[in-house]
Amino acid sequence: MPNSKTAHRRGNGDGSIYYNPTRGSWVVQYYVDGQRKTKYAKSKSEARDLLVKAQGMMISGTYIDPSSMTLQSWMKIWFEEYMLGKRTPKTVEGHYNSMTNYIIPLIGRIKLKDLKGYHVQKMYNEISKTRSARSVQLVHITLNVALKQAIMNDLISVNVTDKCVLPKHYPKKSRALTLEEQTAFVRLIRGHRYELIYLLSLYSGLRRGEAITLQWNDIDLESLRIHINKTAARVKTINPQLGDSKTKIIVKPPKSRSSERVVPLAKQLVPLFKEHWKKSAEQRLALGPDFNPENYIFTDESGSVLDGGYVSTVFHRLTKDLFEKPATAHTLRHTFVTRGAENGVSMKVMQELCGHSTIDITADIYTHVSDEFKEKEFAKINVIL
Repeated sequence: MPNSKTAHRRGNGDGSIYYNPTRGSWVVQYYVDGQRKTKYAKSKSEARDLLVKAQGMMISGTYIDPSSMTLQSWMKIWFEEYMLGKRTPKTVEGHYNSMTNYIIPLIGRIKLKDLKGYHVQKMYNEISKTRSARSVQLVHITLNVALKQAIMNDLISVNVTDKCVLPKHYPKKSRALTLEEQTAFVRLIRGHRYELIYLLSLYSGLRRGEAITLQWNDIDLESLRIHINKTAARVKTINPQLGDSKTKIIVKPPKSRSSERVVPLAKQLVPLFKEHWKKSAEQRLALGPDFNPENYIFTDESGSVLDGGYVSTVFHRLTKDLFEKPATAHTLRHTFVTRGAENGVSMKVMQELCGHSTIDITADIYTHVSDEFKEKEFAKINVIL
């Protein structure tokens, strides 16, 4: 005769859902090795999905008991279920890098329920030895978001990242070209393949990704206007199952609404655009209608959108011996803002021209310019005295 306990032992996957009016939520209950597991959901459909998912994982052998779940196991579940395909590629890539390069290798073996603030703090301190404060902050953001989701899933009750102290991050100040440097640079790039791209940043304040994704219908040479409505980025295409990732260039809408804008086109660029149009038409005629079907103004040899990273690399090669102080391609956009501040362009107008999400970004540059202007004017007074 079978043991009564064995006879009444629930099988793996047995479960039920019901509404708990006291708690104001739906309750999901199922059994694993005779042990009852309970989860909560906001709706009946969500509760049913949780039960079906748990049952499916038990059937496939991929179910992990929350009481024995490691941080590594949860990070992988969180990434695949809540991040991959649900956030922008660049955001997904950032979380993936933080997770695989730091969180899992350093504290991934700790059980999720046993994770303490000092474990996380020790990890931050370790990363700080070889990486910048900003790197630590990015790892913190990833772990913080993952643990918030774990709380929502009733896996833990406290987010231990809230107990940690982060190193202070001081962003590097971007510099602008002096008038002499600007003149020398414009002279240097005359006739260069990327001349127009660099000048669009210098004379109209476009970001690199905004310039390289311009299409011919975004430019109005008659009314001298540029319509900015997209950008480009090189991102990883991640396949967690295969444990690999590749990169590709994607064209996407700007990150914020303020980045979608119409800005003036500098008159001196019109002849360059007309000449570029002529060369592009000749190239398309020679290579056929399949070349550059998206009608981008700037393309690589295959007719695809340019790699912004390579455009920046070329800038560095061109200018490494031209300037005394280091500069990047973004320096051109910063120079545009600086020249505007020096010539009395209002801060609000400049914010709109550059597509800054907040006026604080513009104000930071204007304040820096104002301080330098005061120093120069004070120097003049000293000469007079």
